[in-house]
Amino acid sequence: MSQSAFYPLRFAPVYQYRLWGGRRLASLLTAPLPGDGPDREAWVLSDRDDHPSRVADGPLKGRTIAQLMAQFPEQLMGKLAGRFRRFPLLLKFLDARELLSVQVHPTDAHTDLLPPGETGKTEAWVVLEAGPNSRIYAGLKPGTTEADLRQALANGAVAGRLACFPPKPGDAVFLPAGTVHSLGGGIVVFEVQQNSDVTFRLYDWGHVDAQTSQPARSRSSRRWPAFTLENVRRSRVSHD
Repeated sequence: MSQSAFYPLRFAPVYQYRLWGGRRLASLLTAPLPGDGPDREAWVLSDRDDHPSRVADGPLKGRTIAQLMAQFPEQLMGKLAGRFRRFPLLLKFLDARELLSVQVHPTDAHTDLLPPGETGKTEAWVVLEAGPNSRIYAGLKPGTTEADLRQALANGAVAGRLACFPPKPGDAVFLPAGTVHSLGGGIVVFEVQQNSDVTFRLYDWGHVDAQTSQPARSRSSRRWPAFTLENVRRSRVSHD
């Protein structure tokens, strides 16, 4: 296909099970939610080998974003063609009926924590819907020490050590890699992140996975193997 024949591309969302999710994405996206469970997270542009986005219509229907990157690098990336091995952003909708695990994503400097081919993960949220119980946790409260945070995690009192605010639609939150964060309580956000799927959990709020009846262990994350405050940002994250 020539560049002149290239057309606006629409990709089919890739739905992900998340035990903290709701069903509100059904009213935001045209693609029906699968099943009747908490479908929770929709990846609307993903150049991941395990969850690739595919073109939804037109002559290129069924092609993955990776195939398009190989075939049409200049059309998709312009002057940045050749700089990235895969499309550099991962775009998602999150419907967080319950609180996500308190988590952190490593920076590029944490090479010992990054699988081959992965990068650090900086991300940002734009709040689309929020309710009276919605909360965003982003960063640590000033003065929090490593001992303070470890004790709070052990005692289930971590919320008292995290900077928190009640979000409203239109709020935007920038989360540099290394920022401890969580959100939930009936909130829907659009997430723009680096194309990385490396997440470390610090605390799960006592969630139980309805599918397994076991304590929550997010299928997309793992425990931080060597947690210290040298590995996380100490400051509160501002929002607009």
